[in-house]
Amino acid sequence: ILSRLATLVAADETFTSSMQALELARILIGTIRPSEVSGEFAELFDTSRATFLLTLPSGPGVPVEGDVLAMASVYADRMPEPDVEDVLAESLMEGVPAAGEIVELSGHPDTDVWTAVLDNGVIVHHRRMSQRENFVDVRITLLGGTIEEDGRNRGVTMAAAQAFSRPATSTLTGKQIRQLMAGTKIQAGGAAQDDFVQLNLTGSPEDLETGFQLAHRLLTDPRLETVPFEQWRTSMVQSMKAARQDPLRSLQMVMGETIYPADAVQARPVTIEQLEMVNMGAAQRWLDRLIAEAPMEVAIVGDVDRERAFELARTYIGSLAERPRMSADLLNGFATIPAPSEDRAAEIEIETQTPAAGVIAGFFASDAADLRDTRLLQIASRTLSSRLIEKVREQERLVYSIQAQVVPAEAFEGYGLMLAGSATDPANADTLADRVSEIFAEFAGGGPTDEELETAKAQIAKTLGEAFEEPSFWALQMSQLEKRGRSLDDLVTALDEYRSFTADDVRENFAKYHARPKVRVIVKPATPAP
Repeated sequence: ILSRLATLVAADETFTSSMQALELARILIGTIRPSEVSGEFAELFDTSRATFLLTLPSGPGVPVEGDVLAMASVYADRMPEPDVEDVLAESLMEGVPAAGEIVELSGHPDTDVWTAVLDNGVIVHHRRMSQRENFVDVRITLLGGTIEEDGRNRGVTMAAAQAFSRPATSTLTGKQIRQLMAGTKIQAGGAAQDDFVQLNLTGSPEDLETGFQLAHRLLTDPRLETVPFEQWRTSMVQSMKAARQDPLRSLQMVMGETIYPADAVQARPVTIEQLEMVNMGAAQRWLDRLIAEAPMEVAIVGDVDRERAFELARTYIGSLAERPRMSADLLNGFATIPAPSEDRAAEIEIETQTPAAGVIAGFFASDAADLRDTRLLQIASRTLSSRLIEKVREQERLVYSIQAQVVPAEAFEGYGLMLAGSATDPANADTLADRVSEIFAEFAGGGPTDEELETAKAQIAKTLGEAFEEPSFWALQMSQLEKRGRSLDDLVTALDEYRSFTADDVRENFAKYHARPKVRVIVKPATPAP
C-alpha cells in the first residue's frame, strides 16, 4: 500500500479508493468501441518499429545482426491466419457408460485399505484419509510402455503420454476440454516411467466425478494434437541440447549412458536423434494399444468414502475394455538386461560456460524387491550423509552440499545404486570421487557406531511418520501394489523392522553390496586449448 501511495504522489495522480477505481473503470469501459481497441492494438504492435532481441552464448556460429533482422522481418511481415473458433462443448460425455461389477472385495484392517477387482480385470484400491480435507489423489497405472521399446521407436511411450498432460479426444479438442474443466477443482496429468504409464487426478472430491469422466475419455478415445505434440518435442529437444552444455544437468544423462549396456536402449536415456524420429501417428498407435490391452491398477486415496470411490470406479473404470489382471508375474514377460559384472566409469568434458563439475560415485546395490536389504541401505545412507558432510564439506570444503542415497532397481533388476554426488570445482572432481569411495569403503569395513545407528533410526521414524499422514504417499504405494508384488503388511511393520536392525546388520548388508561393481561418473568443463 505504501509503495502504491508513493507512486501516486510521484506521478501527481489523484488518490482513489478501490470502489472509486472500480466505478471509474466501469464507466470508461462502457465508452470504448471495438474499433478503438483494434486501432490501439495495431499501433502498439506495428512491427516496422519493433526491436528484435536475441540472446545466445558467445562462440562460433552466432549469427550476425543482419541475419537476425532479415529472419525477424520475414516472420514479422507474415499475415497470420485467423484462429478457427471452436464450438463450445456442453459436456465431457454424452451419457454415463454401463458400469462394471465388483467380483472380488477385500480389506486390510491395519491400514483400512480396501481392494476391489472389477469384472474387466482392473484392480482398484481405496483408502479414506481426512488429514487433508477436500483432497483426493487418484493414480491409474498401465503396465508396459518404455520397457517394450527398441532402437526403432525409443521415446514413443514418452510421446504417447503427452495425451494425458494435454487432453484431447476424437470429438473434443484440447481447447474444448480446457473450457469444460475451467472452474473445476480437479487436475489431470500423466507420465511415462520405465515399465508403466500413469494417469493422475488430483483435487477436490466434489469434482471427482468430472475427473473420472475425463479419465474415461482418455482411456477410451485419447488423441494427440499436432501443435501440443510439436511444442512438447521442441521443448524437450531444446532442454536436452541445453543440458549437454551444463555439467550438472548432463550428469544424469551421462550416468544412464554409463551404467546401462549400449544395446539396452529401453533403459538408456532417450537421445535427441531418437526423439526427433518419433512421429505422432506411431505415438497414437502405441497409446491406443496400451489403453486397450495393458493391465491396470488404480489407487484412490483421500477425503472420499469407500462407497463413493468404488461407485465411480465401477462406472468409469469398470466400463473399460477387458484386460489381463495386474500381477507382478507379468513383468517376467518383458526383456531383461544382464546384471553388471564390472565397474562402470566415465569422465566427460563438455564445452560449457559453467565453471563447475558434476561428480557421482558409488556401486550397484539392491533391487526394490529386496525390501530388507534396501531398508538396511537406507539406514546406511543416513549415516554416510553425515560422514560425507563432515569430511568433504566441513573439513576439506570440496562441496557446498552432499548426501548419500540408495536408488533400488525396479524395472531393471540388478541396476540398483548406492551413491553420493555433488557439484564441485573442476580441479577437485577426482578428489571428490575418491573421497566418496574411501568413505564408502570405510563404512563397509566398520559399519555405523551405536550413536549413528540410533540417529539414523530416529530420522527414518520421523520421515515415515510424516509420510504416513500424506495421501500422496499412500497413492504412490497403492498404485503399484499388485504390479510390484508388494504387501501392505510391509508398510505396517516398516518402523518396527527399522528399529530391529543392529549395527552388524547394517555393516554386513552394506559390505555385501559394496563388493559389487563400482560406479564413477564425472562431467566437467573442457580444458581450453593452449
